[in-house]
Amino acid sequence: MAGDEQQPDKQKRRAGELLAHQQELGEELLRASRAWVARVRPKGHVFFAGRHRHLVALTDRRLVAWRHPKRADAPPTIDVPLSALRSRAEHPGRPFFQVLVSVDPGSEGGRGRDTLVIELRHRDHSFGRALGRALAATPAANAAAASSASSASSSSAPAG
Repeated sequence: MAGDEQQPDKQKRRAGELLAHQQELGEELLRASRAWVARVRPKGHVFFAGRHRHLVALTDRRLVAWRHPKRADAPPTIDVPLSALRSRAEHPGRPFFQVLVSVDPGSEGGRGRDTLVIELRHRDHSFGRALGRALAATPAANAAAASSASSASSSSAPAG
């Protein structure tokens, strides 16, 4: 299975090539993988979302995905800053590792749709875990956790 071990390097190299002309100064490509990605509308259901195979790249600042990564001029179909994403759930079952991510509607990548479904093959689960860790480390996630903790403590405080 030596080909399987080389595959992530090939995908990371291709993602680096596609990101090269639009990468911000100091931005680092952390991981890349092939995944099935779907956008789910606010009142839509994950089960019925049309998934398409994408090359997905995770940088230290954003999540980027391309539907047609073999074209040199391929524009990304998804380009969202990590600060505008929030992890909703991770389902590490077989055969797919599924990550559900909420997109802030006010962000550039939101476009009025609020959930991304990312499904990875079993051998690419490390990408899903890395995405979850990156989202947990973003300032937006930390602020949301702090606000929910403060609202929980204020609701449990006795009224005086």
